[in-house]
Amino acid sequence: MNNEDLMFHWAMLSSRVDDEVGKGMLMNLYITIRGFSFARSCLELYKQAYQKKLQKSKSLRHEVQQASAKDDNTKEATDANEQPSTSEQHECS
Repeated sequence: MNNEDLMFHWAMLSSRVDDEVGKGMLMNLYITIRGFSFARSCLELYKQAYQKKLQKSKSLRHEVQQASAKDDNTKEATDANEQPSTSEQHECS
């Protein structure tokens, strides 16, 4: 339903209601319905944006494993640099 149809039906309804109380009730009903519709569309947009964010991020377990692997690699590299070579070990003995 587009806005032109909505406005046409709104004009038909409001022209049939004569008293101010009836128009006030119709106005409250219209605002309530449009408000919930707007809130639902905003919530749907938020959910879609949040889903995209979740799809792009990696799992926590995967991030921890990668960090652990990096730490292990750097530790092995520093250990290899600190250990004396076999020729140096023989000279010290």
